[in-house]
Amino acid sequence: MSSSSPFSFHSPKHADRFFLEHGTMFAKKSMERINHHSVVVMKKLELSEKIDASKQRIAQTVQKTLEQNKEWEEVRDKTMELGEKFNGAVNDAASTLASKWKSLQQQQKSCLTEEEEEEEAARRLM
Repeated sequence: MSSSSPFSFHSPKHADRFFLEHGTMFAKKSMERINHHSVVVMKKLELSEKIDASKQRIAQTVQKTLEQNKEWEEVRDKTMELGEKFNGAVNDAASTLASKWKSLQQQQKSCLTEEEEEEEAARRLM
């Protein structure tokens, strides 16, 4: 037995058993820590994979939304263009109808004037 050792044993066999038991406990505790650390690392890895998958799904959703927005903008633009053409056609038709109506009114007035003149001439002849 050495005086510098913090342990005092009755026999070398007793010392061997002590260190074997404590060494086994130390190894067991170390394995438990390693296993716990492995579980923590695996959980972090799973969470990281889930986060990456979520990011990918979000990016796909954003991309699809942007594509749909672009399609809706194209539909809106075409609808506005057709609306403008339709309004132009309606305005042209209204203008044409108005001028034809005025023309018909003028013709009716001139017909009435001719009839009035004929009636006046017929009265004079009588």
